[in-house]
Order: sequence, then C-alpha cells, then structure tokens
Amino acid sequence: SLPAMRKSNPKAEHPSSSLVYPLGPLAHPIFYTSDRAPLTLPRGPFHSTRAYLLACAQRERIAARALSESSATADVSDTYRHELEEGRLRVERIAGLIGELVRGCPGLDDEETGFVLDIHDIPLKSVVVREEDPSQIVCTAIWSDILANRLSKVAITDWQCVATRPLWRVARPPGWLVPSLSEASEVDMTAADPGSPAIAAPLDTKRLLSAFTQAIVDAGADGATFLRAMNAEEDMRHTLDAIAEYDAFYDSFLLLPTLESM
Repeated sequence: SLPAMRKSNPKAEHPSSSLVYPLGPLAHPIFYTSDRAPLTLPRGPFHSTRAYLLACAQRERIAARALSESSATADVSDTYRHELEEGRLRVERIAGLIGELVRGCPGLDDEETGFVLDIHDIPLKSVVVREEDPSQIVCTAIWSDILANRLSKVAITDWQCVATRPLWRVARPPGWLVPSLSEASEVDMTAADPGSPAIAAPLDTKRLLSAFTQAIVDAGADGATFLRAMNAEEDMRHTLDAIAEYDAFYDSFLLLPTLESM
C-alpha cells in the first residue's frame, strides 16, 4: 500500500498496523542551506499544496530580509548594502507574485494532493537486497553493526534529505527506471563502495518500468490514485513547485521575468 498523510491530521499511518507516525518539519535542503538553518522558517508539516507553496514564498522573503538586515552591523560598503536592499526588494516582488498565482490557481488541492514520502533522491546503491532474491530488501552485517538493534532490519540508507511532498509531485517512476535513448547500451555502474569495482549489468528499464506500474495497479485504491497522478499532464502547480526550488535572492534574474510573464 502507498502511505499517505491525512489532510486533516499531519500524521502517517502504517498500512498494515494501527501505528501512527507524527511527521516533523520538512527536511528539504532549500529550507536549510545558505545560512537558513537558524532562521525561523515555515517548515511544516503541511496540510495542502497551497500551504506548502505559500510557505516557500514566505521562506524566501524571510531569508532575504535576514540577509539584508545582517549588513546593518557588518563591516561592508554602502554599495554592498544597497545591492542587498535591492535584492531584498526583488525577492519581495517574487514572493508577492508567487502568492498571487497560488491563490488564483484552481485545482491545487484535489484528490492527488495527499502528502507522501518522496524517496526519489535515494540512489539505487543505497538499497541493499538479498542476493538469492533481489525482490527482498535486507540488511547486511556491516549495517547491523552500525545501526541500533531495533533498526537492524533497515536496509535503505541516505535518508538525510528525504521529505514529504504532495502526491502529484512524487507520483513518477524513479530516475533509474526511465528508459533512455541508449537503452541497448545502458549499464548500471553502481558500486557498493567508492573503492570497489563497478558492477556492469544491462538495465532492462522497459521491463522494470512495466513491473513498477503493475505493482502500483496491485496496490488497489491507493495505487489508482497514484497512477492517475503519474499519468496526469504537468500543469501550473508543477511550474510553481519548480519555481519554489530556487533561491529567490540569487536567482531573481531568472525568477522575476518568469513570474511576471505568467
């Protein structure tokens, strides 16, 4: 089954038990990099796509103000302070335009807006499987030594920046399942350790993608919702989400004309 967050309560339920797992703030780099970690930013968890996108606009506004205010006591030139203030004003304009577009965009919070765990940033090399049955995810002895006993069966690593996102954004095949133009020569060069030799094996991505889709179909009602979101065409919410990934202060030269043309 596909775990999702209830819109009325930001908690995720395990599909096969009565356990409820509370969700914390969004662990997404754009909320923490560029000296943003100490700032009081709206990091969620979020109940809707609209709330998430508005929080992203507010995130950029707060970060730009903090950067501009820091120059007041810093030993910098007046020219630099002026440039920071001009940058802040551009960010205010960008955040305002994002807010206008979000509030006026229909369909932001439809059936496919439940929040789910986005694991697309986890590389294939971080998934440890059983040698005799690759469909079974297991844990090797070295990970058992590292992890606490109660986590000894965890076999997927590199969860640092995994976050919850709207289903419509997450509903897509992992990158290594997307067929390439050079399908016949595509090889998996993933290695367990940087120093060990790479394992070259042909990737039959078409067959794997078919199996991936069938697993979604077999998930029942949750799978049907995922499949609809995966097959839907990109729309305004995808564009707004892509814009929300940028640092509005440093990328204002790109964002401002884009938003003003929408």
